[in-house]
Amino acid sequence: MYHPGPHPYTRRWGTFTPYLQVLNAYNKRNVLFYFYNYDKNPPTRSGISMFPLLPSIGFEASF
Repeated sequence: MYHPGPHPYTRRWGTFTPYLQVLNAYNKRNVLFYFYNYDKNPPTRSGISMFPLLPSIGFEASF
């Protein structure tokens, strides 16, 4: 059996990177899906939009 000898003990903690993210920064109405109402004449369409302005902060860790 081969044993290469003593190894130094090293420990790397990694990096932590903070971030700030803004979803829908221009506050546009991005339509998620449409509803169609065929009971009216002419049929109408209405939409459900996605998130409004939504900021988030966090940390990314890599090891």
